[in-house]
Amino acid sequence: MRANEPEALDVHWVNTCDRLPDYDKEVYVLVVDSRGGNIEYARAKLSKAGWAFTTKAPYSKIVAWIEPDNVSFSGDEISRVPKDMLRY
Repeated sequence: MRANEPEALDVHWVNTCDRLPDYDKEVYVLVVDSRGGNIEYARAKLSKAGWAFTTKAPYSKIVAWIEPDNVSFSGDEISRVPKDMLRY
């Protein structure tokens, strides 16, 4: 297990309905389609004007973001971060 793998860190998803990240910090976000059936991941920043994606996002409904914000994962690694307790 590498040091930056989700299992080795205290990395978790935070529901956007519970708390938002600090403005102008780039974070991983979990996005879903309009029915909540398909999940994808993207990078985005929150500003006073709203969310701005820094990578292409297949869906626009952001339901959660990764905390802490200073981690870097591959797509496979981020998909392994537990999604327990997420609401979407």
